[in-house]
Amino acid sequence: MSTKSSESSLPSRVIAANMHSIQILGRVDNWWYSKVAPVLAISFCAALIYQVPAWPTARSIVLIAFVGLCAGSYGHLINDAFDIEADRKAGKQNHMAEFAPWQRILFCALALTLGFAPALLVSISTTSLLLLGAEFLLPTIYSAPPFRLKERGVLGLLSDSLGAHLVPCLYVISILAHDSPSPVLVHARASYAFVGFTALWASSLGLIGILIHELEDRESDLLAGSRTFATGIEFQTVRRPMAFLYGVELCSFAGLASVLFPVAPAVAVTGLFFVATVVVRLAAQWPHYRHYDRDTTAIQWWQLSHPFYETYLPLAAAIQCACLHPALSVFPVLLLVAFAPTWKQQAEELQDTCIAAAAWIFWGGRLDLDRSAKAFTWPLAFPRLGTHVHIGKGGPDRWSIRLVRPGLPIRGGSEYLARFKVRSDRNRKIVFGIWQDHEPWEPLGHCEELQVSPEWQTVWRTFTATGDDRYAYFGFWLGGEQGSVDVWRLVMRKVHPSDSIR
Repeated sequence: MSTKSSESSLPSRVIAANMHSIQILGRVDNWWYSKVAPVLAISFCAALIYQVPAWPTARSIVLIAFVGLCAGSYGHLINDAFDIEADRKAGKQNHMAEFAPWQRILFCALALTLGFAPALLVSISTTSLLLLGAEFLLPTIYSAPPFRLKERGVLGLLSDSLGAHLVPCLYVISILAHDSPSPVLVHARASYAFVGFTALWASSLGLIGILIHELEDRESDLLAGSRTFATGIEFQTVRRPMAFLYGVELCSFAGLASVLFPVAPAVAVTGLFFVATVVVRLAAQWPHYRHYDRDTTAIQWWQLSHPFYETYLPLAAAIQCACLHPALSVFPVLLLVAFAPTWKQQAEELQDTCIAAAAWIFWGGRLDLDRSAKAFTWPLAFPRLGTHVHIGKGGPDRWSIRLVRPGLPIRGGSEYLARFKVRSDRNRKIVFGIWQDHEPWEPLGHCEELQVSPEWQTVWRTFTATGDDRYAYFGFWLGGEQGSVDVWRLVMRKVHPSDSIR
């Protein structure tokens, strides 16, 4: 495929050898979990609001998922088809570059045709048909000349955010409203509030998503000579607008949950559970999240709620539908299967949250684990006088398990005292000291390997800090082997004259 003639007359065996799966060509992993899951959640919520019977709900959900698969694939196919040269300059892989122009057109046409096919099989309203058309039109004018809105600043942001979340959400609401057996419900005050809050939530979610995407791609777009909204601004310019949008997103979803509460209390209950896990995570890792002067940390703040929309929300809404219509009980199971990778990630994060909560409550700090290690804490005394660390899997290195007291302001040249008691279930070595709690994770004046045994030993060290740091941590590296370690009454402070006498 290095010449024009070879592109136009590829033998079938070469075409077959270069055919990629729909998942790769349509970059399904890039959008299936983050964009289809929230839309399916709104579908279940709409079915509850409009009291749609079981069979129409099941049929609509299946068709909505299929249309979402086609629309998402189409958006990335056409975007990649017109980004080949830009991606080449930026050094980014583009699978569509491996195909002839007629093949690229064929892929896009196939996704477009399949996306409209369900409209020929079932009765949908004119509103639904117009929204479906907009769902395919927006990514087209976003990517293709002469419009190519992705290079037209704010217009690019609007077209992508509309196509990614707002239009799909309005489309599925129109589908379920059309299936409602009661026009009164469709025109009720609760229905208008549901549509309004959903539109506001989806719009803000979409704008945040595309802004983060453009900011993360800013360097490669500059390298390729592509003009986007993000290439023409600095991060500081959008910090406050993004924070405002995130506030709108959270408030509009709170309004949506309150409207849904009479028919879907599971959404609100699950939301409160998720908020509790986020609060624990923030409390346990507050020194990390307070680094708001860093661009990457700010982006993490704006994405704290996204796992809820991608996992908890659709499952809660599906379970609520299954409670109302037992015939729909298969849908929660299908969601767990269809979004298994995100649920696996959430299960790991929930486990990490439980470990973090225990360490925060019992120790007043963190228990940081690499994926190769397993450990948990329980109190020796309360509150926070001492903790027992049970190590189920030590990991390959000492730092694979870190018992941390974070948030320590350290001034270079000052002398500090560290005092604690420690023991273990058997003779072993640990490392203790003080380090930066952020990259490049350098020690700040003391790092020592210590032999410990089943007998309590009191450790008393003074050291001079080697640099200033507002967010240092005093910690213990406990990895490398199984067993347990107990730490009792850690004291870490500046040296006072009285500290010279033990």
